[in-house]
Amino acid sequence: GPGSTSTTSTSTSCLCRATMGGCCSRCCGACWRKVCGKRDPDDVFAYSTFKIVLIRDRYLGILHYSLLAAIIIYVVGIQIVLFEQYRKEESPVGEVRLSLRRPYLPPGCGDVPRPPCTQIKIVPADQLPYCTASSDSYPAPKLPCIYWDESDVQYPPVEQSAIFATSRVVQDHQLLNCQLTDPSCSYTSVAKDNLMAYVAQVMEFTLRVIPRARAPTVGVVGDTTN
Repeated sequence: GPGSTSTTSTSTSCLCRATMGGCCSRCCGACWRKVCGKRDPDDVFAYSTFKIVLIRDRYLGILHYSLLAAIIIYVVGIQIVLFEQYRKEESPVGEVRLSLRRPYLPPGCGDVPRPPCTQIKIVPADQLPYCTASSDSYPAPKLPCIYWDESDVQYPPVEQSAIFATSRVVQDHQLLNCQLTDPSCSYTSVAKDNLMAYVAQVMEFTLRVIPRARAPTVGVVGDTTN
């Protein structure tokens, strides 16, 4: 009857699924043994993870938290707060660089002569009271005036933490009329070539003061420009 036909169909379907499942399992197993050999799949796909264990022991707990507190006190309290080990200190070596700059126009120009501060301010000698060309009175003896720039006025050109500015020039022209092998040999001055003069406008030169500090161990160098 109809019931027998249904039972037979269901049994056949289950048998087919069981047979196909067995075939797939055997096929996969053969492929696994061909690729991985005899290695267990559980070992191949194994992975590691962490395991947290709660230790319920008052003595171990007190020791654990005591060590943590000691480490925090040492690092934060002693190394950072007390000794400030988070930074490196060194006593800097300081120096001052001095130089001169002749006056430029317009008045109030910056330290570096750049437009519009490129015109040199020149005052004629007859308008300077200490020059012989001037008719103005002056409390000291007057002398001829010569115009020098900052390279001529500053001598020597480079000096550590000091500067020498020339305000009066004495030029003495000497000749040697004998041999230096003679102990009594000396130079003879040529009076007509001698010169004594003031450097014009030396009071109007700008004195540039550039402090500089460096730390050799740390490797830091700085001045007012940076």
